[in-house]
Amino acid sequence: TIVDFYANEGATVYYMPDTATTFSKYEQYSVEQNAAGTILTIDESMKFKVYARRGSENTDTLELAYAIKTADPVFNPQAGGVLANTEVTVAKGDADSIFVAAGNAGFVKYAADVKFVVSEDTLVRAYAMKDGRRSDVVEGEYGVIYNPVFNPGEGELAEVTEVKVTSRNATMMRYATGKTAAEAKEFKYYVIGSEFTVKVSSDTVIRVY
Repeated sequence: TIVDFYANEGATVYYMPDTATTFSKYEQYSVEQNAAGTILTIDESMKFKVYARRGSENTDTLELAYAIKTADPVFNPQAGGVLANTEVTVAKGDADSIFVAAGNAGFVKYAADVKFVVSEDTLVRAYAMKDGRRSDVVEGEYGVIYNPVFNPGEGELAEVTEVKVTSRNATMMRYATGKTAAEAKEFKYYVIGSEFTVKVSSDTVIRVY
């Protein structure tokens, strides 16, 4: 992480890590202010003090503390709508361990990436630990989308038939019809809800999502 310090033009920024204890050491860490500011790269948790001086005047001394946070777990696939029985992975990255909670259950500790199958709407929470440092708690809400079901199913029909198409939990479906798959290429129609019917009186291709 890069930290930028800025002061008024002509001022000098001084900073001191928490390993230094006297004013003389304080000044030995001084860095001249320039257009880009004073840049400090922090690779580990640390505390330090900083102030600016212009001429004989000093600003107040600020005491700052930075803690390096463990990287958040990663959901794959990302949260959102998924097909039923989709496998989801919660990856811990380079963390020592990962804690995962699904639904109303409590957090369970794992030493490796976690894989599970989503068969119903599920809220997953997770955080990682490394060297005693914890990541943020991340959440992934998965809503199961079911493939459309045709009744009767595809095949030959003896007479004019209304084919019912349903998709559990769907809020909207788009569909296309035609005598051939090429004619049913464009999804011209949609319905609000989880079911609709198509009257089939001749060779017909129905495509739905």
